[in-house]
Amino acid sequence: MVVGKFGSQQFVVSSSTILPIGDITISAGTGTSTESAAQGKKGATKVSGPSLRKVKLTLQLNASLGVEVRTAIDSWMQLAEAGTPNPLIICGQAVSANKFLLKSCSASDITIVRSKGAAKMAIAKMSLEFEEYLPPGAQTAASGKKTGSSIAVNNAYDMPTSEEKGDMKRVNPGMGG
Repeated sequence: MVVGKFGSQQFVVSSSTILPIGDITISAGTGTSTESAAQGKKGATKVSGPSLRKVKLTLQLNASLGVEVRTAIDSWMQLAEAGTPNPLIICGQAVSANKFLLKSCSASDITIVRSKGAAKMAIAKMSLEFEEYLPPGAQTAASGKKTGSSIAVNNAYDMPTSEEKGDMKRVNPGMGG
């Protein structure tokens, strides 16, 4: 079963391979700044809009669970260095309508064993940090100006509108209404 995906990499749990995800953190926020004010007065908060979403997670790489530890580390490092945005899928859903960049990738707690007379990585912990990616000019496209490299995504998850939600309310005859 594929638990998640980023680019060519998959987070998999199957009978032959277990690549568990742990310590998942998904964060979002609002960009703000403070306007200066007269002495003795508080400055006003100026909201600039939503900030980019960030995702942090760890992977437990273990050769006894069917993972080629060194190959997995090298693959994730190559993705981080490539700087190519990809959809980030966790539990079958995209974390955002936008793609993500793998901003940081590190391997730690590496255990090396002797296998067939040679040293081999047997266990490692991978820490991955992703950041939502908007291409240059996306701000301009969102404000209604046309650019050649952006795509407008309206209702990407096919969510009902406020009007449609009103029509979807159920009626409970036992509640007097």
